[in-house]
Amino acid sequence: MARRVHGGAVAVLPSEFSGRAERASAAKVAIAAKLLELVPARGAIVLDASSTVAALAAKLPDRDDLAVFTNGVDTFNTLMRNVHMAVHLLAGLYDRRTTNLVGPMTIQSLQSLYFDVAIMSCAGLDVRCGATEATLEDAAVKQRMMEASSRKILVVDRGKLGLRGRAQLAPIRDFDMIVTELDPDHKDLLEYRPFVQIR
Repeated sequence: MARRVHGGAVAVLPSEFSGRAERASAAKVAIAAKLLELVPARGAIVLDASSTVAALAAKLPDRDDLAVFTNGVDTFNTLMRNVHMAVHLLAGLYDRRTTNLVGPMTIQSLQSLYFDVAIMSCAGLDVRCGATEATLEDAAVKQRMMEASSRKILVVDRGKLGLRGRAQLAPIRDFDMIVTELDPDHKDLLEYRPFVQIR
């Protein structure tokens, strides 16, 4: 959910997974197709609780050499359909606003884990503010996911470009790649290109 704030900027507020999943659904499918090519053949990956990344979870091949961790209850339920994949739900407090698991227990459960790739979305992406989140709790969890990962991939649909959430997640330069449904050379992405690889 977004609303106008002082100066014409847009602030992104927490919203339930079901509502987020319905928005920009075609873009999420296109992003998931791109992400499939970036998932390692084996190892461990961590997925955030975003509806954009959940679209990837629905398409992941069922392999016993891939371990997938997430703090998203809906994403976990999708992954549970796989009979060979090692699927892990992180501990945490259930946030009814977003259906995410967050808080100190989630941070603690990530302390002893390391991942080959972290794949996450954000509430908004702005050149000046970087990636931002709707809540401080979500931002804190994703920051720890990034710290624990060798490679960090940010996924955003076109509608999130120029938006700003309440909490800073990370500067654009902290990500190895940004994946959108757009062509990498699309004009809407030009201002981000000096900071990060775009796919």
